[in-house]
Amino acid sequence: MKRRATMLMIVSLLVVGCRSSATIEPAATSAQEDPLPNAGLDLAVEVVADGLVNPLGLSALPDGRILIAEEGSGEDDLSAGVSMLMPDGSIGRVISGLPSGRDSGDLSGVPLVGVSPDGTTAYTAHFGSGRLLTVPVGRLSIDTPLGPDDLSSAMRPLNSVTLTNPFDITFDGAGVPVVSDASQNGVAIETDGGTTRFFHRFDRLENPDNPDLSIDPVPTGISRVDGEYLVTLTGGCPYPPGSGRLVAVDDQRNQRTVVEGLSMPIDVAVDEDGAIWILEFARFEEDASC
Repeated sequence: MKRRATMLMIVSLLVVGCRSSATIEPAATSAQEDPLPNAGLDLAVEVVADGLVNPLGLSALPDGRILIAEEGSGEDDLSAGVSMLMPDGSIGRVISGLPSGRDSGDLSGVPLVGVSPDGTTAYTAHFGSGRLLTVPVGRLSIDTPLGPDDLSSAMRPLNSVTLTNPFDITFDGAGVPVVSDASQNGVAIETDGGTTRFFHRFDRLENPDNPDLSIDPVPTGISRVDGEYLVTLTGGCPYPPGSGRLVAVDDQRNQRTVVEGLSMPIDVAVDEDGAIWILEFARFEEDASC
């Protein structure tokens, strides 16, 4: 999956017509049955920052600053990191020097950034880090960017149980980090001892172009709603249209489908009115390499 972008935009691609509650009801069997033009929304696209190096993850701070995870150049260098967009529109790196490369052709840098519910700790990670990296929010400054040696660790490996490709982060009701891992095809949580435990693994998905074949689920975006976690399953190569899903899981290994028929969904968020927003890549060039 190719993820290349040089501008941060305010843009939403799909609204699922359901409301968050203790139980999230399935919104539609297929996103194609309820296209965006029928959602009754007047959407606009506004560029709020440019010059970024393959930005992927976002997290807002309580004071209006926005943290942006950047995958970097993908050239086996140290160009990945986290930038911060200030309320006045200025922007700069706050964490630099993290590795950026490629994994089977995909960019593999820094896909996620998150902030603890109490607003005191920032979390990030890079491909192959095996853990989350943390720093107090109060230390983040565009004037003095931090390096790898300035960061602490969370969700450390527990024997062979480790994060490989941490893609997105949310938090449980007690503020404990919960992470989707796109390579491990699962969702992990930090234990009381600060290590990693996977509490859910996803089965392979059916390829709608060939029911005799299956594809990797590739969990990407994650967002908590009460006792469940909404997770976008992007679906693996060759990324057939309509193979992606939005599912809800809990820490008891239960899983149910909320929306199917999506095309490469990579993120999910719930707004203050309870509407669920899904971001999709939408299509993959048929002759492109996996």
